[in-house]
Amino acid sequence: MKKKFALIIVDVQTDLILSHPYQKDTLIYQTQQLLKKVRNHSTDIVYIRHNDKRGTPLEKGTSGWQIYSEVAPAANEWIIDKQYNSAFKNTALHTYLQSKSITDLVIVGLQTEYCIDATIKVAFELGYDVHVPHQMTSTFDNRFLSAKDLIDYFETKIWNDRYAKVCSFEEALNYL
Repeated sequence: MKKKFALIIVDVQTDLILSHPYQKDTLIYQTQQLLKKVRNHSTDIVYIRHNDKRGTPLEKGTSGWQIYSEVAPAANEWIIDKQYNSAFKNTALHTYLQSKSITDLVIVGLQTEYCIDATIKVAFELGYDVHVPHQMTSTFDNRFLSAKDLIDYFETKIWNDRYAKVCSFEEALNYL
């Protein structure tokens, strides 16, 4: 079966980016490069946007909830709103990907240990081949680990060769 890729951009929302996640500038720049390449081909791009509770920075309709302007979707690109960590739970993502015969996902965005991790694992369980470009997910320091250590841990100990293939940025460009 021929592979067909989609770029999935998870929770790259204004409030999260303005809160300065680890290597924010690199994440934004490389996402822009992926978008530039993909928009010149027929690869699908799907944005995932988290809807949080009323009164929170990611409350639906607020400025913080919007997709970050420097990587904003084009008019023909799909945005899927979610309320859970997984981009698949109670959304149309799986149905959409199936309707397009997509077999492989390149997943980037925020936050490594929450929405990215849940989305990768569910995608794997649904039978997708998942590719995660090295250091193209981000998060924040917490009281237990630095953001850098969290990202390294998930890329090397949790995802790679289990739920996904952690690849270089250049490999991701070639996939798409």
